[in-house]
Amino acid sequence: MASTDARPVARRAVAFRCYFPILDNTGALVSGAAGLDSEISKDGGAYADCTNEATEIGSSGTYSLDLTSTEMTADGVVILVKTSTTDAKTTVLVFYPEEAGDYRADATHIGGTSQTGRDLGASVLLSSGTGTGQVSLTSGLLAWNPAWDAEVQSEVADALGVYDPPTNAEMEARTIAAANYATAANLATVAGYLDTEIAAILEDTGTTLPATLATIAGYLDTEVAALTTAVADLPTNSELTTALADLPTNAELATALGTADDAVLAQIALVKAKTDSLTFTVAGQVDSNAVSMNDTEILGTGASGDKWRGA
Repeated sequence: MASTDARPVARRAVAFRCYFPILDNTGALVSGAAGLDSEISKDGGAYADCTNEATEIGSSGTYSLDLTSTEMTADGVVILVKTSTTDAKTTVLVFYPEEAGDYRADATHIGGTSQTGRDLGASVLLSSGTGTGQVSLTSGLLAWNPAWDAEVQSEVADALGVYDPPTNAEMEARTIAAANYATAANLATVAGYLDTEIAAILEDTGTTLPATLATIAGYLDTEVAALTTAVADLPTNSELTTALADLPTNAELATALGTADDAVLAQIALVKAKTDSLTFTVAGQVDSNAVSMNDTEILGTGASGDKWRGA
């Protein structure tokens, strides 16, 4: 910021330097104000410390404060400059940063010349006449000045002089640059391309496509024949009825299962009788008293010096 930021009217969102005095309770200037504390409120908001602090100009009792563009982005700005100096008063500064549309003007003169609303409105009032600054008008229309004829004719002649269109003879003789025409060679290239593409299409529709359709038809014939054979192997309604008639009824199944249950329970009882005679000193291990192994008598008592052994 610089002294150039000072201006008669504060501007919105533009850095601004302001100057002011600090006075005591007698109205005298206070030089060397101590403990300066500058705070800002924007649009009636809470006060906060300013980015910069007030600075005295020499020992004059007058001070300056630089406000940033951000601090000036408001419609109303209030500054409090406080000091801890005894009997010094808090300085209050109020600014209304201007922006486009803030001021209205009702100008009656410009450059010392009287003006009307018509002069400054959307349209301009022309002064009809032949003098300096005037335009000759007839019924609101610009009057043609015969003196302009020669100038217009001269401009048209100059334009025609540089315009060089092809003549009818040039068009018929095709003497214009070949780049401007579709030449016979160009047309031949296009014709050849069309012939190639049409031939390819005819080949696809006359050769490739029928062969593909024939392949599809053969595949369908094979699959339909297979389905016919499979369907022929399925049992008839009569055969299914006979087969279903051979199935046991619910009552027959109940009787059969009841008999089977009795037989199974009898066998389980026999197994239980055998297992009940077994001894399990150690859980999961059957106690046994072996006297032979692989048809060979077992000798010994298992004691030290009389280990188990074969005969």
